[in-house]
Amino acid sequence: MNDEDGNLVVVAEATAHPIHDGVVHTSQAHHDHYKVTIDKVLEDHGSVLLPVAPEENITKLGEAYGYFILWPRSMVIFEDEVST
Repeated sequence: MNDEDGNLVVVAEATAHPIHDGVVHTSQAHHDHYKVTIDKVLEDHGSVLLPVAPEENITKLGEAYGYFILWPRSMVIFEDEVST
């Protein structure tokens, strides 16, 4: 996600998965999104709203454990891309 200054903020650790049929739950996947599963929500980011909610009652990052969700590619950083 981006903070108020436009800087990218890491809000979770997740696993990216291939999108075989183009659908995640009932949402059509777009080429500019990854299908991910949330492994760990970082700091106090559980209340971050999901860009694409998988179900009506799953709207926040902290509620998405165990679900496949769509996340914008522009907001994904892979471990090998992180500089230390």
